[in-house]
Amino acid sequence: MPANPFDAVIDACGTATHSYSPDDALRVIDWYRGMPDLIEAVAQMLTAQGAKTTEEFYLHPAAGQFAMGLGDQLRLYSEACHAARAAFERAHAADLDRIRNPRPHEAKWNYDPSGAR
Repeated sequence: MPANPFDAVIDACGTATHSYSPDDALRVIDWYRGMPDLIEAVAQMLTAQGAKTTEEFYLHPAAGQFAMGLGDQLRLYSEACHAARAAFERAHAADLDRIRNPRPHEAKWNYDPSGAR
């Protein structure tokens, strides 16, 4: 039986699912930063494959148009991803500022936001 043409993408998503751990704020920031790229990559793949299906193989144009339309719809989520990142940045602005711009020798103050000693 022929391989699923999406096996590599599916495997990569599985690996990303199991390897992701929001260990710290920088990892979460990276997650929000990378999410639009993921959406765009999958959208481009669907759009390109839909076009090739009808251009390079005799198939009713509706089949390729479906995949291309799916890519276009998915691409719209990229804007929502950017909005989610902006909301995250606004909600945690003070915390993110401390991470991005630490004060000199701040670690020596034994700062623990939980209050635990």
